[in-house]
Amino acid sequence: MIKSGAEINCRNCISRAYYATFHVARPLARKFGSSWSGDLQGGAHERVICRLEREGNPSAVQWIGAELRKLKGLRVEADYRLSAHVTRLKANSAVDAARQICELVDEISNGRTRARGALKRRRKAKTEKRSHGR
Repeated sequence: MIKSGAEINCRNCISRAYYATFHVARPLARKFGSSWSGDLQGGAHERVICRLEREGNPSAVQWIGAELRKLKGLRVEADYRLSAHVTRLKANSAVDAARQICELVDEISNGRTRARGALKRRRKAKTEKRSHGR
């Protein structure tokens, strides 16, 4: 996780976490259609997220899209909303979310696990982590 609490470092950390995750998730989104124009509006990032949210099946892929959208919101705040206070907690949360998304994309893409089971394990681990105060 991020060691320095300097706000610029926190902002950069969130931005890098989002872009790394976007590039990992993009090939998965392409599996759900080859057309990147016409049927979905917005830029490349919005089209990737929408494709995962709308066309992803099973629900684990839709979860990836929803989480990537949340991470994008944090990235927009970190990169463009200079009046927003960006903390180490937000940066660490973004890195943790990015790690979870990337691991799940890897599991789905490489067929090491069934996507539904992977999503259930992720949710269970997140719940356990919260209950242990980590």
